[in-house]
Amino acid sequence: TPKANHTYMNVLQVLGWIIFIIVVFNYGNYTASYYTERLKEISIRKYFGAAKSKILGKFILEMASVALLVIITAIVLFALLIPFMNDLTSNEALNVNAMLETSILTILLVILVSILAVSVLYPILYLLNLAAYKGITGKSAIKGNNSFRRILMSLQFFGTAIMVFFTLVVFFQMQYLENKNLGF
Repeated sequence: TPKANHTYMNVLQVLGWIIFIIVVFNYGNYTASYYTERLKEISIRKYFGAAKSKILGKFILEMASVALLVIITAIVLFALLIPFMNDLTSNEALNVNAMLETSILTILLVILVSILAVSVLYPILYLLNLAAYKGITGKSAIKGNNSFRRILMSLQFFGTAIMVFFTLVVFFQMQYLENKNLGF
């Protein structure tokens, strides 16, 4: 296979992981607020005798289907964008069959489980432990310092700021190199 510049590949890999971590924190924060809005539904289910395991299973299945849909969409986008990626990295080795390797599928499964753990278990377990009557009457407005959500928001903002900063630095460096008079 043609040789690729490993520096480009490493930079793209680091950028991909940073974007992925920002997306996971954003998704976790979204689901925390989403399940807070569904507190009344959870409370009514608990009041009428639904087991906590059944409620938890329903929400895990719901979010697992959403996460699985996102992974399938990512695989389709990967298949469509392979030619552009090969041009960018000067590497013709990327192909759709790379996604079907067991190591890649294992990594995708681990990513799916970790996203579900971050985004579903924290808010649902918290809401399941509230008394059912508080959610129905609206007296439980989820009080507290919400430190987990604040940490998620801070990490998301910090990661995005770093990405914007480094993007601007690289952009201005490229502009400088393109416009610099070399003296020839």
